[in-house]
Amino acid sequence: MRDEEKRVIFWGIVSLFLFLAATVAMVFTPLKLLSPISPTGLFRPIIVSLLLYGITLIIGFLGFKIIYYVLAFVIGVYTIGFFGMIMTILNGSNGNLYLRAAVGLLPILGIIVSIYWYIAAFKLRTVLHLDKYKQQLTQQKNNKKGE
Repeated sequence: MRDEEKRVIFWGIVSLFLFLAATVAMVFTPLKLLSPISPTGLFRPIIVSLLLYGITLIIGFLGFKIIYYVLAFVIGVYTIGFFGMIMTILNGSNGNLYLRAAVGLLPILGIIVSIYWYIAAFKLRTVLHLDKYKQQLTQQKNNKKGE
């Protein structure tokens, strides 16, 4: 496995854990949300995120490169979720300002990690395309030698 692939998988896992941490922090901290989320309502987003991230990361780890496009979609969806969390903290909470700022750092970090993930994924895509191009050139040279 290439370093670029390891980096993409690592930052995907970091993105997942930041989403989980931000979700749990929004439920269990005294943010005084205007529309509070019950702890039992917490399990569905956790299970869905674990499934979506987990399945795509495992398949990517197994070497199926096409799954990174699916993971890009998953990370994009959860990045939008991070923005929603920030808006909820800013507009839908009456809690302590310092507490809101502390909890708000988690989705901000999540957005930063997601952006970095996209940069790493683009680098991986470039490396994979260059390898494919080199293989095609080598194959063409071998075909010409065989003629």
